[in-house]
Order: sequence, then C-alpha cells, then structure tokens
Amino acid sequence: MDMNREHNIHLTVSRSLLSRFRCPWLQFMNLWAMLAMLMQPVSQLHADQTTNNGYTLTVWASPDLVSQYNGSVIYAQLTDPDGAAVEGATLNFNAASGDGSLGTYSSTTDSNGQCAVGYQAGGSSAQINVFDGNGFGLSTSCVVYVLQPPQPPNYQMWISADKNPLVNGETTNVNVCIMDVTTWSGLNGATSILQ
Repeated sequence: MDMNREHNIHLTVSRSLLSRFRCPWLQFMNLWAMLAMLMQPVSQLHADQTTNNGYTLTVWASPDLVSQYNGSVIYAQLTDPDGAAVEGATLNFNAASGDGSLGTYSSTTDSNGQCAVGYQAGGSSAQINVFDGNGFGLSTSCVVYVLQPPQPPNYQMWISADKNPLVNGETTNVNVCIMDVTTWSGLNGATSILQ
C-alpha cells in the first residue's frame, strides 16, 4: 500500500472575495473544506483483493479520500471458488495505522457476500486490514487517505523610514513591507494605516 500518495490541489482565491469577510483565514479554511469534498472523483474506488483456495476477499473504502476527521465506509466482499457470494461469513477489521477509529471490528456478510464498517478518519491516512474469521486464510487491506489542509500564512511586517530621526516639522516617506514568511512572498494590494 502506498501510504504516501499525494493529492495536490491548486487553488486561486480572489483577494476581493476574501476581503468581504471579517476573518479571511477562517473563511479560506471553510472554502478549502468545501472544495476538498467537491473535488472527489465520482468513482474513486480502488479495491484490493486476495485469493486463497479459490475464495476471494475484496476490500475497498468509499470514499478513499476524505478531509480530516470525516467519515468513510470500508466495504468487503467474500466469494467462493465459483465466484458466488459467501453469506453469513465473519470478517474482522482493524486499523493498522492512522489515528482514526472503526465503528466495529467484526461484521457478517449478507446475501451478496458483502459487509460494511464505518470509519471515522483522524488527522492522518490509515491502512485498514480485513481478514476472514472462517478459516479461509484470507486477509487484505485498503487505505483511507486523509487530505491535509494547507498551512496558514505567517505574515510579518517591516517598517522603515527614508529619514530617521526627524526634526520637528520635517516629513519623510514611510515604507511598509508585508510578507508571508512561510512562502517568502509579498502581500500585494494590502492597505497599511499608520497613525
């Protein structure tokens, strides 16, 4: 399993849009969460399976990419050597990594040979292992990837004057530089009020 799969999302937000809200950073985070949910592919199912003595165990998460602390469902299907569903089989689940939690650790397959367990993601991606409790010797896993929010900007402001100190009645130009020191990019179009 590739636990380090990256999901890159490029986002451009209009400065005028953010300036309409009293707390732009919180508004940006809400926008980020909405976009993360909307940008999920329609079918992002990646099933992992294993076969032993003709029995096949298939496991997948839907969705397999979630925002931090959101839910997913882990599905499993068990089929016999003829490809028919195995009803009434016990499948066991555990989270091998990550800091999320499963709704239950065991489930019984239905008439389609399927069962499902809820998963509440934490702050990091998780590998969920599924194995049969019926003596078929089957186990496989799937990964629920957790989308990490962007780092907040860290703005610093530098102020300098063309002439300092001033004698009473003199004037000078005051220079202000505001920069996001996480990316070392300047903040263009900002208004600074000095009194």
